[in-house]
Amino acid sequence: MKRTGRPTKEESRVLTGDLLGVAAEMFLDRGYRATSIEAVAAEARVAKKTIYAQFGGKAGLFRAVYQSIAERRGKLLPLGDPGPGREGLIRRAEAIVEGAFERHALQFNQLLMREGASFPELQQITAEITEIHISAPLKAYFARELPDASDDRLSFLAEAFINVLLGRYIGLVSQPGISSLRAWYTKERIEALCDLYWHGCRSS
Repeated sequence: MKRTGRPTKEESRVLTGDLLGVAAEMFLDRGYRATSIEAVAAEARVAKKTIYAQFGGKAGLFRAVYQSIAERRGKLLPLGDPGPGREGLIRRAEAIVEGAFERHALQFNQLLMREGASFPELQQITAEITEIHISAPLKAYFARELPDASDDRLSFLAEAFINVLLGRYIGLVSQPGISSLRAWYTKERIEALCDLYWHGCRSS
């Protein structure tokens, strides 16, 4: 039986959380193409018009799901201000790696690799959320460490650092056994990558 009546604010928060949980599992189980608003509404026991009113459509629902994953990951692995200098960069790198292997984040990245070419909106959504939760905090870190650097250079440093750190992950994310790659990212290896980057960006 579908929920009826106007929900309270608390009920709305619970409803949204339940709905996003259902949508996340359906996107992962069925893929983006095969997941319809109708199916999500039926599984979550809400009216279709509720989803359209709140999210605008399937792309908006996907954005909300991906955003909720990023926010949950951010609470577990805060990137806001892990500190300055080399140690700050290492802590940021460790948080980014942990976040990339978080179960839902990994599964959604795999979905993006499978269907991103067919649905450019997925690439745009993930790029925008990555900018907010990873690139922008990194850019702010580099701005503090390199106060004379231009805005373009800071953006480049943040983007390049992500590519250097996660290059192997990005290349293998759609392959079976990707979870085992987590063992490759040892503390020593992450520190070595950060040292190379740290000395390179400060000397160039």
